[in-house]
Amino acid sequence: MKFRGKTAIGIGLLTILTCVGAAFAAPADDVKALLDKGDAAGAYALGKNHPDQLGNPQFDFFFGVAAIDSGRAGEGVLALERYVVNFPDNASARLELARGYFVMGDDQRAREEFNAVLNTKPPPAVAANIERFLDALRSRESAYRTTAGFLSKPDTVTTATSTAASAAPISVFRFSATL
Repeated sequence: MKFRGKTAIGIGLLTILTCVGAAFAAPADDVKALLDKGDAAGAYALGKNHPDQLGNPQFDFFFGVAAIDSGRAGEGVLALERYVVNFPDNASARLELARGYFVMGDDQRAREEFNAVLNTKPPPAVAANIERFLDALRSRESAYRTTAGFLSKPDTVTTATSTAASAAPISVFRFSATL
């Protein structure tokens, strides 16, 4: 009877400790659980309620992903940069960081991170996804490239022989001498 009583007390204490542990689960686990459910906004909001966790690598990873997925790429990139400092060989973190740079429009850093992940020989599906991002970067960059050294009026017909002689340069910046 004494053995059963001690066993019952032990089981009771174990149950209480398990319940208390679940009630005080690490915020990183809670943020991850919300991300797993597809609730990036909820995960981000929960993470914002735990600024004391910033710098905790596990928290930084999941908070960074949540921030990017909920439209706050700048915060996400900062969190993921902290994580990558501690775990530079983590391809998943580098991929998420690359995605954050891409969303922010930091094309050069996005390309560097995407290429770093490609160099690790990721699974074919991941490599194909990275190639789609790199194609999007190339497309975005081609939109910014100039093909001529001057601008002409939109209603002016421009040909190879008439362009330089007939198109008047447009001043982009104007400074006024009067204040």
